[in-house]
Amino acid sequence: MLMVSTPYYGALKIDQTGIQNVQGLLYVTMTEIIFGSAYGVLFTFPEEIPVFLRDVGDCVYSPGTYYLAKLLVMLPRIMMETFFYTSIVFWIAQLSGGFMGSVTFSLPVIASAATASAYGCFLSATFESINTASLLSVPVDFIGSSFGGLFIQLRSLPSYMSWIKYISMFFYTFEALSISQWKSVTSIRKWYFLSEGAIWFNKYPDMKLQDVVVNIVVINTRVMIRGHSTPVPNGWIKS
Repeated sequence: MLMVSTPYYGALKIDQTGIQNVQGLLYVTMTEIIFGSAYGVLFTFPEEIPVFLRDVGDCVYSPGTYYLAKLLVMLPRIMMETFFYTSIVFWIAQLSGGFMGSVTFSLPVIASAATASAYGCFLSATFESINTASLLSVPVDFIGSSFGGLFIQLRSLPSYMSWIKYISMFFYTFEALSISQWKSVTSIRKWYFLSEGAIWFNKYPDMKLQDVVVNIVVINTRVMIRGHSTPVPNGWIKS
């Protein structure tokens, strides 16, 4: 938390030089949570699969019930840890918005943490080898982070590539964080082309402030879809 927020202390002035600093902090905050949550649960299923197969074989519970129980146990911890993390980052970096700003800053990150955990569980349950899961996740994470909105101007993408952003959790989270941070900015100093924070929304065509809520709903929906679509490897069933 300190490593993420301390370099930005006093550097987030709303002027020409501070705009990129703000966007950089938002992106670093998001990626730290997404990668940490995804890779933190990779060992979940390999450790629990013997008990899981025994109980499912004895008809103690179904795979769906197991996943739902796992989700209910993980969510409170994810929410508390992520809220603690984002609160510290918000106040040390001195982001704008006050208390409500910290809440709207935390919600998309909490949703992305839950999605990333479901994504990590998906990889963990799909592959018997953690090394294989980690190897596959590299190109997926690279593509997702590349289309998050910081490194590429999304409006410049050709039509055959523009759809990729919609399957990236980085895109939804970064979009929601950017909107929550810039919606309250009414003046940008030393910037002759951007006078209000709302103009910064031009990075996201046709975007409205209420779409922050939509993004959070989309992210959380992907939690359920990824979890319920998680297969159990044939190798594990045979064991």
